[in-house]
Amino acid sequence: MKNIALFALFLSTQVFAAPLAVKFATIAPQGTPWADSLEDIKKRVATESKDTIKVKTFLGGQLGGELEILQKVRRGQVEGGGLTCGAMSAVIPELDVLEIPFLFESSEEADYVLDNYLWTPFEKLFAEKGFVLLTWAENGWRSMATKQS
Repeated sequence: MKNIALFALFLSTQVFAAPLAVKFATIAPQGTPWADSLEDIKKRVATESKDTIKVKTFLGGQLGGELEILQKVRRGQVEGGGLTCGAMSAVIPELDVLEIPFLFESSEEADYVLDNYLWTPFEKLFAEKGFVLLTWAENGWRSMATKQS
């Protein structure tokens, strides 16, 4: 049985006038699935906003660690962040449930549960704290090892 760690993007609910520059930060470096997800979001936002919204990404912890990024989002210094559920649990403690070891048997099971059962309740929890949950993304598998067989 495997456990999946998750990552989510969060966006402040502040309202801005167009044209708009939106800053997204994460500790994930270039070339990772997180960076790829942010690049996809960047392209989609540009297309759907007809280039009235420009997304600038700050990868690899350029703007600090996860808790620093979270604080910058809360203060309106950064509009969004790619953060782990562990980091976001500082504001939304219910996210800790997703850190339970061996919670899901597969990526497919995790996707199904997150999308069909947990999206709506967590979306409401985020809104109560002034955030918008944009997406879930996989952050790899947890594993345990020992030197002894």
